[in-house]
Amino acid sequence: MGTETDLNFNVIEKRKVKTHRLEEIKGINKIDAIKLDTQGSELDILKGFEKKIKEVLIIESEVEFIELYKNQPLFSDLQKFLKKNNFILHKLIDIEGRPFRPWVVNNNPAFPMSQLLSAEAIFIKDFSKLENFIDEDLLKISLVLHDIYNSYDLSFYFLKEYDRRKGLKTSIAYKNFIYNEKQINIKFMNLKLNIDRTISS
Repeated sequence: MGTETDLNFNVIEKRKVKTHRLEEIKGINKIDAIKLDTQGSELDILKGFEKKIKEVLIIESEVEFIELYKNQPLFSDLQKFLKKNNFILHKLIDIEGRPFRPWVVNNNPAFPMSQLLSAEAIFIKDFSKLENFIDEDLLKISLVLHDIYNSYDLSFYFLKEYDRRKGLKTSIAYKNFIYNEKQINIKFMNLKLNIDRTISS
């Protein structure tokens, strides 16, 4: 690894860039899922889509618990905004931390030792109000939850509601499939990096 000085960044130029609100971009109609990782501007982007955000099913956003960028909104600000727009925090994944300087673990200044720094936060359209989901959305969200987030229980929950409406047994078949798998992956509160948790003396 480089020295502490090498790890810092310096601003060499500033430029003004014209942007557009997401909801103003032509050709964007219904969006099922949004993923954001924009270095502190995630909340501003979501506010630029507030008129249509009720149609979104899943939002994944990088969130910080400590200010990394000047005057940036933190996790609590993003959660408050999304709660107002009927989203529930589902899980945190890809969690990052740092040791306090000058402490360095295993010559790795990014080794998460004690301080929670950031994560990917997964927000779901309020699943306590299933009447707000059309039939197609129940299938869409269950697929994404299964394939991307390994949220088998919540995926089953949505499929069960789909079956209730349609008189089917899709959720039972799904549950049997999961139970018959020899190994299923769980993506929940995991560290972003595969790190040797043993600290060398």
